[in-house]
Amino acid sequence: MVATVGIVFVRHEGKIRSSVTGRPLRHPAHPCNTLTKIANGTVVTVAVSNMAFLEPVRVGDAICCYTDTITIGETSITLSVEVWVLRQGQGERIKVTNAEFKFVALNDNGCPRPVLARAEAS
Repeated sequence: MVATVGIVFVRHEGKIRSSVTGRPLRHPAHPCNTLTKIANGTVVTVAVSNMAFLEPVRVGDAICCYTDTITIGETSITLSVEVWVLRQGQGERIKVTNAEFKFVALNDNGCPRPVLARAEAS
């Protein structure tokens, strides 16, 4: 599994923001580091399935996102994502959500492209 760790700030209106940029996260399990390496470029989310919200994420929680590659298709990548928290950055990890995310690799024109096309061209 690939892990990403960060502190989350949940605003009163329910928006989750990154501690690194202060910008809203695209979704709680932000696996872009894994995806851009596999796809060697831009990807977009096309489907989320089997999502289960198990526990709330609270202000000050440290989140740990873990991803596993399930499949790599012609133009798509499917990841299993688990999100765990440390309450106030300490104690035992608590699983807060899990899901499967499907992404499609895009070319510079925003059209689907083969996942490995850029890696093979290099």
